[in-house]
Formats: sequence, structure tokens, C-alpha cells
Amino acid sequence: FKTFSSFPKDIADIDLLLYSTKDLTQAEETLKSLGYVRRKVGLEQHLWGRVRDSVIVDIELHTSISAAGYEYYPKELLFKRATKLNCIRVPSPIDSILVLVAHAVVKDLYITLADLLNFAITLKRHGVKFENLAKEAGKIGLLLPLQVFLYLLQILGEREMLNIDKLPKLLVAMKLRSIPLRPALHTVVLSYVHLTTRKMLKDPLMKVIHEVTSLPRGKGIDTFTKYILGLSPSVKKLQE
Repeated sequence: FKTFSSFPKDIADIDLLLYSTKDLTQAEETLKSLGYVRRKVGLEQHLWGRVRDSVIVDIELHTSISAAGYEYYPKELLFKRATKLNCIRVPSPIDSILVLVAHAVVKDLYITLADLLNFAITLKRHGVKFENLAKEAGKIGLLLPLQVFLYLLQILGEREMLNIDKLPKLLVAMKLRSIPLRPALHTVVLSYVHLTTRKMLKDPLMKVIHEVTSLPRGKGIDTFTKYILGLSPSVKKLQE
């Protein structure tokens, strides 16, 4: 399962989402047979690499869409609504958009110009209805991250796309003076509160607690520390 941007851009690696640990094992065996070697194993990823024509090709295998051990988007939805592009399973337009906004606001804690372009182009290219998008975001607990992106589009001149009232504008307030853009701390906290509340409606309490307590591990603590201190993010290149 692979996600694609709606416009060409440079990428640091290739991310593949697998449904189960069995699929992960099979994928790793396939990569070994192709000459890839394991470079890193962590809470969020299994990183494999190979040097080809003096270029390092990295492939990250994932079995969940998560920050540390906290799943911020249910993979079951992606596989259920997936479509095929040249024999490769890709997310539906709605899932592509919601994964994008969740990844930026909840995991990376910053938004690049590439994120905004991808968001706007995907909306227009696929004619996604805002009512359907907001409805699906609300079911998962991602309405606030979605409003962050919609608010930014309004600031950038796409005012005809959606009118957001004053209350959400206060909730999605952020630092707008430099790129990458950073969502306000209360926006991040409220997003996690909404996500966790939705989780508690469908998952066992202990599972939810385990996911929440996993957040300080992995890259989570490093990302949050840089966010609080206003330091440059290390996950993506700012040129994005």
C-alpha cells in the first residue's frame, strides 16, 4: 500500500503500509532478495536501504499509521476504501487528505508548503465535497487538523472554498511568520484529546492507555522538544 502526492516532489524515502506482521515478514524477505539491507528497526518503522547507481534508496515498512506507538489514523479505513493505480493500492482521495493533515499537525507538528499544495491540489483534482470530508474527519477525531489546513487556504486566498467561523479560527491559531508553519500548542493538544476520545469509543481502555503512554518514545520526544523550543524540524527538508 503506497501513498502518492498530487504533484511531483522530491522524497527522502519510500513509505509502504502493510496490513499485518505477516505481510511485514514477507515484505522483508522480498527486500532481502532484491539486495536491500536492514538499516533500522523502531516503534514506527522498519527501514531498509540499498545503494543503486551511487544513490541510496530507502524503503520504510510500516504496519500502522502512528506517532511512536500512537495510531492517529486507522489503517483499516485505508485498506477498505483503497483504489488501484497501476496495480498498486493507493488511498481514496478522502483518506489521502485526512492522512496528510493528521501527519502534519499530529505527528510532525509542522506544515510545509508542499503539504499545503498537496492538500489544495487533491481537493480540486478529485472534487472532494467538504461535507463528506468533515464528516469523515469528525468520526476519527481529526476535524481540528482539517480546519487548520482549510484556514491556511483561506489565508492564502482560497476564501471561496469554505467559510470558517471565528471559533475554529481561534482554535487553529498558529505562527504564520516562517516556513514551516507550526500549529499552536493548544491545537496539537486538543487534536490528541479528540483522537483519544474517539479511540475510547471503540478500543479497550488498556489499549488506548498503552498508545498514549508510548508517545514520549521513539521520535516523539525529539519532535516535541524541537517543536516547543522552536528549533528546525529534522524529519523533512525545509525545501519541501
